[in-house]
Amino acid sequence: MLNGSPLNGAGLNASAYTVTPAVTVEPVVSVLWDVRLMLGGVDVSEKLTGSVRIEREEGAATLADFVISLDSGSVNPANYIGQTVEIYYRHWSAGWVEHLRFVGQVIRPQYSMQERLISCDCSDRLQDAIEAMTVAQVDALTGGAWSTDVFETPEGRSRWDYAQERMSTRPASLQKNTAGALEVTNWAAGAPAYVFPPGSVLDQSMDWIPVELNERVNVLELELDYRFNRLRQRHQAFSWE
Repeated sequence: MLNGSPLNGAGLNASAYTVTPAVTVEPVVSVLWDVRLMLGGVDVSEKLTGSVRIEREEGAATLADFVISLDSGSVNPANYIGQTVEIYYRHWSAGWVEHLRFVGQVIRPQYSMQERLISCDCSDRLQDAIEAMTVAQVDALTGGAWSTDVFETPEGRSRWDYAQERMSTRPASLQKNTAGALEVTNWAAGAPAYVFPPGSVLDQSMDWIPVELNERVNVLELELDYRFNRLRQRHQAFSWE
């Protein structure tokens, strides 16, 4: 007994693990929603015009763009380069409930002098975050298998290329989450995160596009490389007058 409980009294692999239950979406007649934009730590939501777009792709940097209307006065578009960006989606439910959807920086501002509108292209800078890591940090983050018999030594090379080599050996993707933290997501399907009961989806808002018959064939492609080590090398110098 240890602290009143039997020691090693449970069966092997018999311990229960916590599974996060799926969230059931409650149908509503209408919803009041809004977007909150933080630019350089300042709330500029009231200056937004047009739409805000966020694009996520597997194993790539997350992109976002928006347009803000500027007040009168002098403008230096170059000051927007590198400013931090946070985009929140929020809806009203006895108060504003916010969901962080994007964290990144402005990488390319474009200014329209006639309309005094500045369009900002943003990125979470996934590649730059990997490039700033050491080889040991990349190993701990990506895992996978790697060998000098197949790949070149990582010293003096791009850390992003090295991380892609490691990720190519496992069924997973490397990206940043909505909060801007690095993460590796397995391709294997997990438990459902959301359940949409009848009445929770608006008419014509959901589409189903089946796979064509000629594409319903599983194809496995194997690419194997091997680099032979150099065992001996001789240098012979010649000179004459």
